[in-house]
Amino acid sequence: MKKCFVLCIMLISLHCMCWICQAGSISEVFCTNCSFKVEIHMGPNMRGDVKPVYCIKCKRLYHYRWPGKPDGSGETSENIIYLKPLEIKVWNFKDNSYNLMYKCPKCDNLCLAIELASDIKYCPECHQKTIKSHGIAWTD
Repeated sequence: MKKCFVLCIMLISLHCMCWICQAGSISEVFCTNCSFKVEIHMGPNMRGDVKPVYCIKCKRLYHYRWPGKPDGSGETSENIIYLKPLEIKVWNFKDNSYNLMYKCPKCDNLCLAIELASDIKYCPECHQKTIKSHGIAWTD
């Protein structure tokens, strides 16, 4: 009986760990020097994958989400774009990696994809190295 109980607890724990690993996250990113502050939604969740991009020209954060709305439309809300973005891979000679670039949905400016909220070090408004970030929530 004890072995069955322990096995059951292990399976439940494994299931929860897998669920957490596949969850997306919400992080708050803010500047300690100026008024810049955004909430970044990242990663997969039950409604599709989310990829945040920041357009320096529009001074706005957009979240690409696909496969889109349940009805299949490509409508957009204020900052959620319900279409898979056109991905442009650019080789980075600094560290031999590839950076993903996306077109801004409003002005067609090229924007760098945000892979991790903690990767943002410089403020896009005041251009100082005064950015802080912390996780707010996990999403399903």
